[in-house]
Amino acid sequence: MTRRLDQSGAERAWSLLDQLQRIAAGNPDGVALRHKDRGRWLVWRWRAVVAEVDRIAAGLRALGLGAGSTLAVSGDIGPHLILATLGARLIGARILSVSRQAERAALREMLGSETISVVVTQGRGGLTSWIKAAADTGTRVRIVFDHVTADGHAPHPDVITFASLRSLAEPAGWTELLPRSAPRRQAGDQIWIEETTRWEDGLEIVVAAWLAAGATLVFPEILASATRDRRQIQPSRWIVSTERLSVASRDIEARIPKGRSLTARLIARIVAEGAEGAAARLVAGLLRRRLGLSRLAGIELIDDRGDAGLDGDIRRLWRGLGVRLHAPSAPRAAALAARSAVALEAAGGAA
Repeated sequence: MTRRLDQSGAERAWSLLDQLQRIAAGNPDGVALRHKDRGRWLVWRWRAVVAEVDRIAAGLRALGLGAGSTLAVSGDIGPHLILATLGARLIGARILSVSRQAERAALREMLGSETISVVVTQGRGGLTSWIKAAADTGTRVRIVFDHVTADGHAPHPDVITFASLRSLAEPAGWTELLPRSAPRRQAGDQIWIEETTRWEDGLEIVVAAWLAAGATLVFPEILASATRDRRQIQPSRWIVSTERLSVASRDIEARIPKGRSLTARLIARIVAEGAEGAAARLVAGLLRRRLGLSRLAGIELIDDRGDAGLDGDIRRLWRGLGVRLHAPSAPRAAALAARSAVALEAAGGAA
């Protein structure tokens, strides 16, 4: 039997679930997510996102996640963590972002103080740490391993793979509420994300911005290949934490030509002083394209540090490249994070 997605009470305008419905109904075949995997760009359309969230929510519920309990997530932010966040919120669970570098002792403390029912984690090191931390505390926690094991099976009785989660329980049939066809829309913004769950509010901020815009989220294959993959996509928006932008800036600066040639000296001057004159603006434009920044309207720094967390050299780098840094004040950044959390909480009791 199909269960209706929408939540009672029109006053909940920020309902995550209602947002997802409206976007998918109006643009079911539009691209919602893009992620590079083994050298190929994979695409999830809005119709597929609704189907995936339906399956994941059913699987998480079957594992014991529900209203008032917590889903811990750890790893690189990408389609699976985004979809798991949506699925968990739609059954009323809370989200706890955990750094993939968290030590076993820190995980033990979390398991002792939080109502963690299910964990989604990446990497064999992280998986081992969660298994051992659960054993240390005597806590039964189900772990979803966001990786395909060599033999296709989970390596521990409390661990299942993400693929198994998707087929664990019968979905509610939410895609049946979507139109079979709709007029194709022109492609909108592509929002670039190269983050991990080390950014405490990152998942909630990214999900809220994604659904507010009805745009496409794009993720690199791995963080180390971000500049290469960004160059292929040439995104129009980039939502980033101060910490990650500092790392990306150092990588970008290392790719800028250096030396005594005329071109290298011109580029060095542009980066140091900004693009003045037609020739300098042309060179800056070519440099932005090479770095995957040619369509970028600006970089959105949404955390409580803002551009105050960036050193002067990094600010000069972006000014020289002609890319604006949009950094809300700390109170506004906190408000954005809080608003995203409220938006997600509003959908919590829907299922």
